Amino acid sequence: TTALCAYETGWQGVSLFNFVYYRRHGSDKKKTAVSEPPFEVIRDLRDPARLRESDKTYFITSRWESGTLPQAVAVYGQNIQFKFRNVTPDENAVWKLEFTVETSGPDCGDWETWFNGHSLPKPEIRGKLFRWEVPASAVRNGENRIKIRSCDVGISTIMKIELKQFDRFIAGSNTTYR
Repeated sequence: TTALCAYETGWQGVSLFNFVYYRRHGSDKKKTAVSEPPFEVIRDLRDPARLRESDKTYFITSRWESGTLPQAVAVYGQNIQFKFRNVTPDENAVWKLEFTVETSGPDCGDWETWFNGHSLPKPEIRGKLFRWEVPASAVRNGENRIKIRSCDVGISTIMKIELKQFDRFIAGSNTTYR
C-alpha cells in the first residue's frame, strides 16, 4: 500500500531500509531457513500495475518524540478523530474499517462511527474488535477522516485502527480476488 501511494504521488521508488536486518534477527537457536527475508516482495514493489491489483491496508501511525505509538483513550460521549492520509479510492472495492478496543470491563459497549461525515451503520463485528463496511463512495483520494464515539462505556482505549480495501470479499472466507 505504501509503495503504491508513493508511485501515485510521483515518487520514483521506495526505500527498503532495514529490510536486510530481518536475516540476522533473533538468536542463533531461532535462526532457520524461515528467517530469510521475503525477497519475492521486491519484485512486486517494482511494479505499480501489480500493486494496484493487490489488496490494500491503510493504518494510523502517530509517534510521539519518544518513538512510542500513542493509544487513543475514548471517554463516554466524547468524539475521537483520526486521519488516514494517501488513500487511493477504488469504487469497485469493498472497504472495511476495523478497530480494537480495550476496557476495564468485560464489554466494550456500543460505538457510533462516521467516515468523512457519513454515519456508518451498526458494525458487522462487535466485541473487542469492531468492523464496519464503508461505502466506496465515502472514500476520498488523499486524506480521509474517521470520527468515533463511545455510547455507553466509561473509558476505553483504542489500540489499533485500520482501513482495509478488498477487491472482492466473499462472506465466510478469507479469500480476496479480482
